[in-house]
Amino acid sequence: MKRALSIVLLASLTGVVGCGSNERQRDPARGELREAAAGRDAILLAKQRWDSVTVGGLMGNRLVAELEKIVEHLDSAIALDRAAPLPLTLKAYMMLELGRPEEAEKLFLKSVGPASRRAEGSQDWVPGYLGLARIAYDRGELAPFQEYLHHANGAADALAGKDPRIPKEVRERLVGWMTQLEAWSEDVAPGVSAYQGDVLARARAEAKMLELLSLKPELDCSAFDPVFAIDPDYFPARIRQASCFASAGEHAEVIRVLGTTLAASGNPKLLGNFNYLYMVAHAHAYLYNTTGGKEHLAASYDLLQRVLIGRLEHAPARLDFLLVRVKALEAKHLVYVVGNLPDTLALVEQGISEFKSRDVFGVWSKEPLPGFTPDADASSLRARLADIENRVRLLREVR
Repeated sequence: MKRALSIVLLASLTGVVGCGSNERQRDPARGELREAAAGRDAILLAKQRWDSVTVGGLMGNRLVAELEKIVEHLDSAIALDRAAPLPLTLKAYMMLELGRPEEAEKLFLKSVGPASRRAEGSQDWVPGYLGLARIAYDRGELAPFQEYLHHANGAADALAGKDPRIPKEVRERLVGWMTQLEAWSEDVAPGVSAYQGDVLARARAEAKMLELLSLKPELDCSAFDPVFAIDPDYFPARIRQASCFASAGEHAEVIRVLGTTLAASGNPKLLGNFNYLYMVAHAHAYLYNTTGGKEHLAASYDLLQRVLIGRLEHAPARLDFLLVRVKALEAKHLVYVVGNLPDTLALVEQGISEFKSRDVFGVWSKEPLPGFTPDADASSLRARLADIENRVRLLREVR
């Protein structure tokens, strides 16, 4: 696939395809079709890498290296068609993942601005405005945030057919690009090339969630209902609501909002996300501890096994991630179930041994994760690890 793509890219850049450059001059339409196909191939390669990243759960320098490779593929797609908003927007998302919002902002602006006018209708490219609104929100810039959100909602209405000035084929092309873009979302299974739901409803749901967050940063848990009224399956709102219920101690609601989604999804991107599994496992463990319901015991045990075993299976590829995963071993949550589950206790001991057998703190000090301070956080997590060991030892003595 890579070799074939390289040949097509070289041909498109030099104009030498088949019988030579004269063919391109005789039939420019065929050249444009070849370039469009090569651009789609480049985006496909980028998507395949992204799926691997999200399923594998890489972090630190390994994540950065993979993201840079994804950007290379997207740069190839952009070079073939600088007017198409899709690869510009995908690259902007990668810049956000890499912690480079200024570069992301420039790309989002290009996706909706004068440079994209050759892609007719790009001024109605909803994802570009939503990306700009998200950046403005993160910066606390209310006026541009409101302006971009207004443009996003207006563009969504236009693509829904409420603006007769936009030709049908333009609307269909933009919506088609949006379905491809949404296939990169966390709740869409790997290998899917186009989102099958209502992509405009999903865009409106994102706009509504951003609006709610800007009006009231500390939302109560029911505040997300207007988002679900637009798109009942909008996953980012589901995660925020589940976190809200967890903070409020409403554990049954965590299971309703997030646990059911995980169980029904069959999506490796979600089922491999240890944060989500752990949140639901904690909710089940709490309910077992307070109600004695055996169904919660079984569910908690199953999820904790996935968290701990999955963490160990990925260990060779994610040494720097092990430090963050220590919280999955914290006995203050596991203690709800380990007294009755010797297998879980053995998993905790296995996790501690695996962690201690590697120079995790040394690796992490050389490859710190974004947002963490190696010395301070390492000291804190060493203390957590010692506390877990002590709790495990006491539980063994009790047994």
